[in-house]
Order: sequence, then C-alpha cells, then structure tokens
Amino acid sequence: MRVSKFLPTPAIRSKMKFLGKTIEEIAENDVNEIKKRMESLQSDTPLVTIALIARNEERNLLAALDSLSAINSKYPLEIVVIDNDSRDQTPQTIRACGALYFHLEELGVCHGRQKSLEVCRGTYLICGDADTLYQTSWVDMLIGPLESDSGIICTSGLHAPLTADGRVPINLLLYTWAKYISVILKSFKRPHNVIGGAGMAFRKNDALSVGGFDLSKTRGSDGTMAFDLSKLGRIKLIHSSKAMIWTSVRRTLKNGSLFKAFVLRSRAIMNNDLIFKQTKK
Repeated sequence: MRVSKFLPTPAIRSKMKFLGKTIEEIAENDVNEIKKRMESLQSDTPLVTIALIARNEERNLLAALDSLSAINSKYPLEIVVIDNDSRDQTPQTIRACGALYFHLEELGVCHGRQKSLEVCRGTYLICGDADTLYQTSWVDMLIGPLESDSGIICTSGLHAPLTADGRVPINLLLYTWAKYISVILKSFKRPHNVIGGAGMAFRKNDALSVGGFDLSKTRGSDGTMAFDLSKLGRIKLIHSSKAMIWTSVRRTLKNGSLFKAFVLRSRAIMNNDLIFKQTKK
C-alpha cells in the first residue's frame, strides 16, 4: 500500500488555511463563502444528519466546518453542531458558518453524542468532531453501504492524524501505519473497537433501539455504541482513501509523547487479547 495513503490530499490541504484561526482572524468574505456553501447543503427533509460536538473549539471548528461545507453528496443533508456549553467563540462560529446550532449544558462528549441523536432528523446519523477535516466524498462513502445492505449496521472510514499546523512528520506517519496495522488486526474479531466518533455512521432507529449512547461514560461512548450495534448486524470498516478523514493528533499526545504512543500501539499489535478477545471498547 502506498505511503501517501495517510498524507492529506490537495483538497484537504486547501482546507488547512483556517487551522488555528478564529472567525475574527479571517476575512469576512471567507466566512460568508463558508456560510453560503453550508446553507446550500441544509435540507428541510434530510436523509443524513452530520453532527459535530464542540466545546471551546473556536480555533479548530472553522476549518472543520469549511471542509463540511464542501461536501458533495447525492443524499439530502443537514449539518448540526452541538455546543457543549462553550466559553469562547464556538457559538458565534457555528452560527456564522451556517451550521444548525444546538446548545447543551451537560458537559461531556457522551452527552453531546446523545444530544445529536435526539436532534437528528435524518434516517442516518454521522458523528463527527470539531477538530477534523472531511473529504467531499466522505458522506457517500459511509452511507452507501448502509443504504445498499440492510445487514450492515455501522460504517466508519480510516482516521489519519495531523499536527496543529497541519503537518504529517515522519514520526507521525510511522505511528499512523502502526495504528493502521492494529486496526486491521482488531477488525477481524473486534470491529467495534476500530470505530471512532470522529467519523461513524449508523441508522438513527438502530441507535435508539439499543438505548442510545452510554451516558455513564466520560469517553468511549462511540465504541460502546458500535459494540451494542454489532449485536444487530455487521460493522463495516471502509479502507478506501475516499473515506479517509484527518483529525488532530492532540488526543494521541494526551498521555505523553508520540514515541510513547508509538510504543504502546506497537505493543498492542502483538497483544493477542487485543486482537482476538471480543469485549467492549
């Protein structure tokens, strides 16, 4: 497989110009252009709802919404953002860019995911994150399998990390390849553990039938949702580069350096329990 698989495409690189910027730091015409594209996508009768969760994401959200505003899909869409009681310009950014705004005081991404399920008007819900860049083909790549095969219960594409300024240095690329190998191995017996909340799709009614997102968790509700859904059907991981998303490396670095994350990921690849044991995330 080519090394460039995890490198940002030219289209994604064009969306990096707003990384780290607030709406006050870019031209008004740029904000208006994002809003114009976004509003042209918003349908009164959406088949697909894309929902981002954001708390104090004023420097990440603008680039994410810019990328979503360029989505090219055959399905009627709505794009919503759940503002998790932000104290910065996140609310203003959501409204200025033409996304549908919902406020949530209860803190935590799990509560945010549940709120997105409650406000979703589409038959399908795609979960996304505020620090992620999305390709124009992303929606159709995730929804197509759900539409064509009732036995598929949940889909997700691959995630590739970026630094805060949009770079992919060699050490980050090596980590991504190690992660990809572990994803392939886990997907054989534990496909729910390769599903990430930055880009997973499922039917709203299926999610409601398993009780929605687990609000007892502080994180990991996406994996729990995938596990619960896996009892109803098959989880499909889409390896095509057309379904790839690029997301911030900040969560990977939360517990230490990238080298530490690489070592932990490499050990996980060699851990038979991780590969073969069928448990919740």
